[in-house]
Amino acid sequence: MLIDAVCRHPAIQALCERLRGETAPLAAIGLWGSSAPATTAAVAKTLRRPVLLVTPHLEQADRALDDLDTLIGGNVLGLPAWEALPGESGGDNEIADARNHLCAELASQKKNNEATPWIVTAPIQALIQPVPTTAALTASALEFAVGAEIDLDAVARWLVDRGFERLDQVEQAGDFAIRGGILDIFHSTDIDPLRIELFGDEIESIRRFDVATQRSTHTVSSATITHVSNEATLDPNQTTHFASYLPDNCVVIFHEPVEAAEVAKTILERLDHPKGHYPFEAVLRNLAKFTQLHLGRFPLATVTDAACFRVRTEPPPKFDPKPADAVQQLLALSHDQPVIVYCDNAGERERLGELLAEISVTMGEQGLAAQNVHIETGYLTEGFRWANDDAPDDAFLALAHHEVFHRHVQRRKLRPITTGRAIDSFLDLKEGDFVVHIAHGIARFAGLRTMKKRGARFGEEFLTLTFAEGATMHVPVAQIDLVQKYIGAKGARPPLTKLGGARWNKTKQKVEENITDLASELLRV
Repeated sequence: MLIDAVCRHPAIQALCERLRGETAPLAAIGLWGSSAPATTAAVAKTLRRPVLLVTPHLEQADRALDDLDTLIGGNVLGLPAWEALPGESGGDNEIADARNHLCAELASQKKNNEATPWIVTAPIQALIQPVPTTAALTASALEFAVGAEIDLDAVARWLVDRGFERLDQVEQAGDFAIRGGILDIFHSTDIDPLRIELFGDEIESIRRFDVATQRSTHTVSSATITHVSNEATLDPNQTTHFASYLPDNCVVIFHEPVEAAEVAKTILERLDHPKGHYPFEAVLRNLAKFTQLHLGRFPLATVTDAACFRVRTEPPPKFDPKPADAVQQLLALSHDQPVIVYCDNAGERERLGELLAEISVTMGEQGLAAQNVHIETGYLTEGFRWANDDAPDDAFLALAHHEVFHRHVQRRKLRPITTGRAIDSFLDLKEGDFVVHIAHGIARFAGLRTMKKRGARFGEEFLTLTFAEGATMHVPVAQIDLVQKYIGAKGARPPLTKLGGARWNKTKQKVEENITDLASELLRV
């Protein structure tokens, strides 16, 4: 309903008609709240072409991904960005694997001339960072196909060399297991791990299975695992720009392009213009051959007036903090236009339906407006009113459940440099576990040792931590609060910190800056 109404808007129809024949940037302005992702979805649906949506900030890309997933469903992907240089962050493995997986998927579609439309959201930070070339991806790939033969020992060595851990049974991403002629692999980009069954050296079947129940979910004819090293990620001979993976008919949409340019410049200056990264001007040159659309709230200096299409959207109204009064407001608003409310889950949807039914009865004739309130399941970041002066019947008000009832849930995807949990006892640890020392960084737990301090009558237990280059530190068990167990997203294997080096302090400084930025955002809200 929502996207169809946006598609019918005269300005959007005229805009899409121009986009079919031009590569010079066009613009749509007057877009508030989640109306920019909605416009992106309408363009993708109308043109039936792939779309790259570029945002100034990481959080905006995350929010756009959520909105698009709600508004149009499948084929919405995200290109994540490193917040530090590769090798400096504990989340590198997941980020690199996700970037490589997306590039490999796009390369495969491009090679096979597949016409499946998709939308990729990317913060500008992700585009100024290099991606592996197709040759580097191919050289770093481990391929499996039913009927092919493999050397199981060679596969095990390949996985171990790339940071996978061999266990009796896979539990999380980064694990693999071999039992007789069965090979299980859990890659960080997979929801469910792979199970490869062999007859001798020949692959007899490949299937996905549920890690909790060990039951197969579906079979596949082939699978590929790609892992590009951090060194190769920054090697100019093995990297390229993300635009090289886009098909020729891709539409590139910049949300607030002037702000994106400023953000890109700030990032490169903060990182001291690292090798292999692309200035914003280079990103624009690489994207110049594609059809381009700029989106914003206000007129943009990046396009001429003749290339600018004006849409009238408005921020949503403020609702009363009392639920019953808020529902009455909702019903009153639905007299003038359809109101679409997006609820996070079925429970919220059911409860809102009950409130509408209860309160509409008490409102007499006005209560009939409940029929003009449409409840959908999905997450909408920010509501907006979409006006259509030429066709008033196509105007609507889109709202998020958390806006109506003041139940804001922070969905910002946290990107900590390291993640962990407090250790209540050394019994929480086993040898080989990754840990984070608050002052010195990431290490491996190498066991407990009993040692005597000079002049002491009795020995004291110490946690032995191994850092990069084999450096060792002994932490008294009494100071266990200084150490946290590392828990990376999807079981990451982080690089160890060099003891006494400056990198850990820089990492903590970046975290402090991110926290300050987040606090500023919350204050603005």
